[in-house]
Amino acid sequence: MIETFLHGKSKADFKGKTPPEIHQECVEALGAEVNKKALKKAIFETFGLTIKVCKVDGIAKKVYYSPAARSIEDLPREQWRDVAGYEGLYVVSNFGRIKSVNKLECDGEKLLAQTVLNNGYLKVSLSRNGIIVNGLVHRVVAGAFISNSNNLEQVDHWDMDKTNNNVWNLRWVTADHNKYYAKQLKPLLQKECNRKVLTEIHRRNTEGVV
Repeated sequence: MIETFLHGKSKADFKGKTPPEIHQECVEALGAEVNKKALKKAIFETFGLTIKVCKVDGIAKKVYYSPAARSIEDLPREQWRDVAGYEGLYVVSNFGRIKSVNKLECDGEKLLAQTVLNNGYLKVSLSRNGIIVNGLVHRVVAGAFISNSNNLEQVDHWDMDKTNNNVWNLRWVTADHNKYYAKQLKPLLQKECNRKVLTEIHRRNTEGVV
C-alpha cells in the first residue's frame, strides 16, 4: 500500500515535512493505518531522504531531509571566510559569493541572492536571531579578506564596476580618496577597461602614485 502512496511523488513532496505529517497524509490517502517505520524506510529507499533536526519557519523540527543538498561546489581558487558578526551562519568568498551554512537549514548550503541597489551596489539579506539586515557585498568581502588597520571608512572598486566584488578589485580608502580616485580614473576606464589598465591602476596605487 505504501508504494501506491509514493507513486507519482518526488522529493519535494516530503522535504521539510515532519514524519507525523507524512504519516497522516499517507493514512488519509490510503484510507488505512500504515506502519510508521515501514513508511520511513520506503521513503528513504525511494527518495534517499533521511530524518534530521532542521529549522522550518524558524523552529527546529525533525523533518525529512536530503543529504545530497549539503554543499555548493567551489569555483577554481575560491576561498571562504566567515561573515563578520554572522559566524557559523554565513560565509563569503574571495569572488564575492555569499552563502548560508547554518547546519539546521534543511537544504544545506544556499547561495544568497544579490540585489542591485539604485546606487549600483550589490546587497544581500543577512539574518540572525530573527533580525534581517541588508549587507553591502563589497563591504562584506572587504571585511573578511582585507585588513583595515587604519579604520578607513569606505571600500572602493578599482575598475569602477560596483558589481565586481572580487577581493582583488576592492580596497579600504578614505571618503576623500574615493572621490578623487573616481574623478581621475573614471574617464580612463570608460575608454579602456581591460586587464592592462587594471594592472596599471594596481601598480600606481601600490606605489602611491594615484
